[in-house]
Amino acid sequence: MNKHLLIFFGCGWILSSSSLARAEIPTKLEPGYSEAVMSYNAKDYGKALKFLDELVKSSPDVPEFLELRALSLKNLHDDHASGEAYQALIQVSTAKGLD
Repeated sequence: MNKHLLIFFGCGWILSSSSLARAEIPTKLEPGYSEAVMSYNAKDYGKALKFLDELVKSSPDVPEFLELRALSLKNLHDDHASGEAYQALIQVSTAKGLD
């Protein structure tokens, strides 16, 4: 079988696997989350935090928002707020049955 065809089918199988983790970002909030991720990756943690604070106000039960918020606070060396953010992440993740 053609090597490229085998790779193509293998990737298709992996992508269709139901065991893959999928983010649960509400569609209307994806642009703001994308801005937060880009700011975080650019190491502009303060800017990322501004987006994330608004996102968490809108949807406080989205683990991805809480995780990136906790990481941003950690990188800003705000240990107290980071700890609180991680606690919120743990509570939401536990309630949703996430590991």
